[in-house]
Amino acid sequence: MAMERAGVPKTFMNARPAPRLMAGGYLYGTVGTGKTLAACGAIRAYVERHIVEVEGEEVYWGKRAMFVNAPEWFSMLRETMGSRNASEMELFRRYANCGLLVLDDLGTGKLTDWTTDRLYMLINKRWSNEQMPTIITSNCDLDELCRIMPSSDPHMSEKMHSRIGGLCKPYKFEGPDMRVAGS
Repeated sequence: MAMERAGVPKTFMNARPAPRLMAGGYLYGTVGTGKTLAACGAIRAYVERHIVEVEGEEVYWGKRAMFVNAPEWFSMLRETMGSRNASEMELFRRYANCGLLVLDDLGTGKLTDWTTDRLYMLINKRWSNEQMPTIITSNCDLDELCRIMPSSDPHMSEKMHSRIGGLCKPYKFEGPDMRVAGS
């Protein structure tokens, strides 16, 4: 139940716990090498540490873990514009203030000044908020990711690199695409 509430996709519900990643990580490498699976394993380890038994019932305590696909998150933020039901700030705060954030597939989809700005706000908030554990998965190494993010701020690439690098220990994933049969 806690994995579902965290937004973990069904494909990764049975990920083995990965406690070493709970402090944060920048998981990068080629397609299909297990980055998302490892990130969901960190969520499993986090969730397991936050469930206690109270009077025979399992109770979750503390801040929740959250999983979100980066292009979907940007899309959700855009959808709040002009909405009467949800505000961009409410949605932003949900992810900025969670206990462990997994931001999956960063660097895919259309990157714009607007997406770079929102990403900077999110990373900066998590950095300045006691360096909250954050896991980012990407096919790009951090240098490449920071280079491809468009921004009118000439120092944005350096700012992003510094904050993501400060929050996330790098882990390179290599190997064949595990999704393709016969790999």
